[in-house]
Amino acid sequence: MDLDIVVSRLKLLKADHQSQQFRLEDRVLKHIPAEIKQNQEVIAGFKADMETLAAHPHPIVKVAASPPKADGEQPAAAGPDESQPPAAVELKQGFAGMEISGVTFIDKVEAGKALIAACKELEAGETKEIGSYRGFSMTVSRSKIFENTQMSLKGEMTHLVDLGEDILGNLVRMDNALEKMPERLMAVEGSIQTLQQQLIAAKAELGKPFPQEAELQEKSARLIELDAALNIDRGAPPPEQAVAKSARPSVLDSLKRPLPPREKSDKPKRSQLER
Repeated sequence: MDLDIVVSRLKLLKADHQSQQFRLEDRVLKHIPAEIKQNQEVIAGFKADMETLAAHPHPIVKVAASPPKADGEQPAAAGPDESQPPAAVELKQGFAGMEISGVTFIDKVEAGKALIAACKELEAGETKEIGSYRGFSMTVSRSKIFENTQMSLKGEMTHLVDLGEDILGNLVRMDNALEKMPERLMAVEGSIQTLQQQLIAAKAELGKPFPQEAELQEKSARLIELDAALNIDRGAPPPEQAVAKSARPSVLDSLKRPLPPREKSDKPKRSQLER
């Protein structure tokens, strides 16, 4: 009985080992290569969008910094003979412009107002493409449940932005979503490296035999010897029980036998007795 229990346990371990091998084979041949290919397509999409963003930058404008002056005082005009230091120049980031409903806005404030106005025209659950920004199409949608507005900046990939009521804040969020592409690209590249390491590890484990195969074969052979020595068929009753059972009269056989002929009775019938 102890040997039978050990053999059964080893058989279960072998079945589990074979199931793991099947799962490893699926990962090596199907799942991991498919994930790597999908991430490679995402990387190609991010690189294409980064090129689009670089082709539509915010302009850099030069702004002359006027010196501070007292209230009401007008700055004196410098004559050609007077040696004055050149006026300081500041570099500021301009605005790349935004197109909404066919109208191009080059002023940042006006673009922000037009964006909020376009979002307010949406009904709950509606999705609508309203224009473009820095080479990406703008699609806005309003949720039915939370009634918040979300924008999708679409190139090869989709970049999501949650919009609010701040005129300039929405433009800052849009720029931040686009400028985070290098970080997202690095994360996907890291995922590919992890998948490649998993593929190498899975290939190393694939095809390994059951580590306790020798023990299983040895104990299975010993169990067969014991069964033969005890003359016991597994799952059948012992021989003496089978003989005792066959010696019993069978009810079915007795029913199949023909009935013996009935003997004539000399007893008078009931009608004769009544007479």
